[in-house]
Amino acid sequence: MGRLYLKSITATALLLIFVAVFPQRVKSSQGIFELDLESFENSDGREISGGCCSGRPRANGSCPGNCTVYLHFCIQHYQAVVDVKTSCTFFAFQTSLLVRNISGSYNVHNQKMTVDLPFTWPGQFNMVVEAWHPPEEKDSGRNLVEQFVAQRQLGVGSKWTEDTLFTSRSTLRIKYRVVCKPHYYGSQCEKICRDRDDKFGHFYCAEDGTLQCLPGWGDNTTYCNKALCDRECIHGQCDGTTPNKCRCQVGWTGPVCEICMTHPGCVHGRCNIPNQCLCDEGWGGLLCNQDLNYCTNHKPCQHGGTCTNTGQGNYTCSCSSDFMGRDCEISKDPCIHNPCENGGSCENPVEGQYICKCATGYFGQHCETWANICAENTCVNGGSCIQDPNGFICSCPVGYKGLLCEEIDENNCQVYPCLNGGICVNSSNSFQCICKQGTSGSRCENAAHCSSNSCKNGGTCVELQDNITCICPSGFSGRYCQFNHNKCSLNPCANGATCYNLLDGYKCECAAGYFGQNCNLFDPCVSSPCLNGASCQRTEKGFICQCLSGYRGDRCHLTEINWNEFPSVASNVSHRISKEEAEKNKVDVVLIATLSCVFVVVILIIVCLIWCLLRRRRCHRQQVDKPQYAKDCDFDVEEERLQNERNAMHMNYKQCDMPQKIVNELDRVPAKLINEAQPKVLNNEVNNKKIPDKSLKCSTKTLQKIDNTSGSSVRSLISDRSWTFLPIDQSITPQAMKF
Repeated sequence: MGRLYLKSITATALLLIFVAVFPQRVKSSQGIFELDLESFENSDGREISGGCCSGRPRANGSCPGNCTVYLHFCIQHYQAVVDVKTSCTFFAFQTSLLVRNISGSYNVHNQKMTVDLPFTWPGQFNMVVEAWHPPEEKDSGRNLVEQFVAQRQLGVGSKWTEDTLFTSRSTLRIKYRVVCKPHYYGSQCEKICRDRDDKFGHFYCAEDGTLQCLPGWGDNTTYCNKALCDRECIHGQCDGTTPNKCRCQVGWTGPVCEICMTHPGCVHGRCNIPNQCLCDEGWGGLLCNQDLNYCTNHKPCQHGGTCTNTGQGNYTCSCSSDFMGRDCEISKDPCIHNPCENGGSCENPVEGQYICKCATGYFGQHCETWANICAENTCVNGGSCIQDPNGFICSCPVGYKGLLCEEIDENNCQVYPCLNGGICVNSSNSFQCICKQGTSGSRCENAAHCSSNSCKNGGTCVELQDNITCICPSGFSGRYCQFNHNKCSLNPCANGATCYNLLDGYKCECAAGYFGQNCNLFDPCVSSPCLNGASCQRTEKGFICQCLSGYRGDRCHLTEINWNEFPSVASNVSHRISKEEAEKNKVDVVLIATLSCVFVVVILIIVCLIWCLLRRRRCHRQQVDKPQYAKDCDFDVEEERLQNERNAMHMNYKQCDMPQKIVNELDRVPAKLINEAQPKVLNNEVNNKKIPDKSLKCSTKTLQKIDNTSGSSVRSLISDRSWTFLPIDQSITPQAMKF
């Protein structure tokens, strides 16, 4: 019974744990119903009853006024016979107010409605569409202008279904579809699939939601997590973690493990199998690093020297009589070519070396420098020569540099060499001045006269003393009329606005419904959407109508009395959906918190119950095993109590000739061990006897025993061999005995 109880408690605990850990709400669908209003026409502007929805008819029978309406869509479950009075079992929504033009058509711009399906889409439905004219007076009610009824079949898919509903007076064109939410597929949006390319998978989702492996991945794995190779790995196998990557065997390399690896250190060799070093032609040695034909391959000997291979990449050069060195690169008499300049004389003190003795005024290794150059004024481009003990120095003017000022300084623009506002541009070896209109010259130093292209944009050129000026036409300014102030030529105004040029810019006169500097912002309040004297205020998401007392609705078109009949309009559908989602999320949070608290409390209760049950079973087991305790002892409990009473009587009255030893229950040995000796004597004088010794002589006394039930005293005669005892739980007092 206890085990069954424990199992039931454990099963309940596991159920509560499952509910607490998985508290999320199960949704039966991931579909979205979308409806787009394409057109609505009512040529006569009449109600369904035949009367004019905006006032009384004219004398000719036509209806006056603007018959504004809003459309109410009611989506119901499919029925063979459509009942317009049935509630909207699936969902309902309605448009904002639609304005009718002269031709009878209504402005249905941006009337698209979307609803998340809280159920699995059945594929067929009934639709009731009603056109209502809102009340124009405070106490009047709304009027039914038109009613459309349809029974339709619609499957899940991305393709729109276009539909036309019509009556004798009105025509409604709509399109609708049911699509799955992102990452959901299937006829009931029951399949989920997300593209991924990471360590957990490499695939994308097809149109039907099936997994399609990315290029280079697949091999019949569930999530395409095994890499493939386009070509077979010759001496290896596909890596399996990176597409088209082979894991080569030892000694092989290459894209498909087709190249063998030569012996380490092989210089000019190849292999057919790993660790070979087959030398190329002209090379030898174990590692193919010895050039066997160095003379032919490198031709190191110069000036007609003869090369001889000596093996192992070595060579020797046999030089002609005029040259020397390892490669015959040094001339024995360099003075033959006269390396000394400016009249210097060459001397050859040692074979292969020379010294130049320079003429007066020159110095250097080849007598190339003139020490007294300032006397000749050789600094070019206006440079000034300065005498120096070691020679001379040329002080160059701005724009030049070099030893003799012969180079043009590329940083000339730092000193602004261009005149009359010219722009300086550095080039690779010079600079260039880009002159303004009316100037010329390498540094724009010349002021020009009027020419055919002096003034831009039709300006008139006028010559002054040292400059020119331009008289500009309207809309242009600047010295050469180069600035265009006709900003409207760029068409900055959008949405049909009219542009006007100003002195400092332009101005856009916006069309109705738009505002901003360029009329690129739409103002919904321009069309006065708020009715019954309400004020309109723009917001980030549209507009808000501040209704007067007695009116309600998003456009203040309903009275307080009729408010319950008009719950919402299409402009509020998205807000309502967002609010419902927020409330659902809030309910989820509360549910999770509540179930978590309940889970903790239930776990504590279960732990306490299990502890109490185990304690109870342990106590019960002790109670059951208690008689066994007495069985395990090596003495008789009842006989020991009798012996204790006898000892107590002898000791209290001290009538015995020998002392007695009292044995209490607490003094006995707890358990009888194997091969253990028998207990010691209970009395010092009586050896292993639990009854008084016959040799003991005690005087006869009278012991009064009190009856526990009646309370009367009973006298008995105590003799040598006859004894009368009180119960073990009653103490013997002198008052209970009479001698």
